[in-house]
Amino acid sequence: MKLYFFCSEFGNLSPELNAACQAGFTGMFVGACYGGVINSKTAYTNFMERNDATVFKSHLEAKVCKL
Repeated sequence: MKLYFFCSEFGNLSPELNAACQAGFTGMFVGACYGGVINSKTAYTNFMERNDATVFKSHLEAKVCKL
């Protein structure tokens, strides 16, 4: 098993180790994007349910103010 995951004398990763690293980073990226979409949907729904949009006189005031 160690022979599959090695670094060459020049510091290059084996193809198997490279594929495992790429799969891991791709999974983390997709998971972060998916989590961001889910959480942004929840934040938007909460914002609209509480009717926070009508609190501000203009959209510029809403951008500056942090609730």
